[in-house]
Amino acid sequence: MITERMKVFRQTMEILFISLGFFLINLLFPDDPGFLKTGINPYLIAVIVISAYYGRIYGYLSLVFSLIFIFIPVNTELSIPEYIIYVWNLITIRLVIVVIVIYFLGMIHNSFVSQIKTQRIYMKKVSLEKYKLQKEISSISAVNRELEERVLRQQDSVTALYTQVKAMHSQNLSKTLSVLISTVQKFSRAEKASVWEYERDSKKLVMVANVG
Repeated sequence: MITERMKVFRQTMEILFISLGFFLINLLFPDDPGFLKTGINPYLIAVIVISAYYGRIYGYLSLVFSLIFIFIPVNTELSIPEYIIYVWNLITIRLVIVVIVIYFLGMIHNSFVSQIKTQRIYMKKVSLEKYKLQKEISSISAVNRELEERVLRQQDSVTALYTQVKAMHSQNLSKTLSVLISTVQKFSRAEKASVWEYERDSKKLVMVANVG
C-alpha cells in the first residue's frame, strides 16, 4: 500500500523529471534559452497542467523547478549575470500570468477533490446503511418464518385437540380416559402414559387406561 509520504515523493520526482526533460531538450537549442522565444513555452504549459491535475502546491513546486532550469545558462555567449537579466526580461510577464493561473486552477482542483471526498463519504454511509437494512430484513424474515412455523404447529395442535375432544364426547369412561392420555402423550411427547384408579374395597391401584 502506497503511503502518503511515498505518494508525495513520487509526485515530486515526476514534476522534477518533467522539468529536467525540457532542460535537456533545451540544450539542443541554445539560441532559445528556456524556450522563451517560442509562443508556447513547454515549461509553463507543464506547470499549468500539473497545477490542474495535482493542485496548487504542486503547481507552484513545478514552477520553481522550471525556473531553476530556465535560469541555468544554455547559451555560452552571454555571461551569467547577462544571461539571467536576459531571461528575466523575457519571462516576467508570462511568470505573473502563470502564477495567477496556478492559483485559480488550484482552487478549482481543491473544490473537485473536496466534492469527491464528500461523495465517497456519502457512498460509504449509504453502503453501511444498506448493509444494516439488509441485515434487519434478514432478521425479520427469520422471525416471520419462525412465527409461521409456530402458528402452523399451534393449528395442528388445536386440530388434534378438537378431534380428541369430539372423540371423548362419543365414548364411555374407559375409552375417554384412553383418548385423554393419548392427547396428553401427544402434547407432552412422553413415551408412555397411564391412568390409575384407587379401589377402596381392595385398597389397590388399578390401571384403567394406558398408552405406549
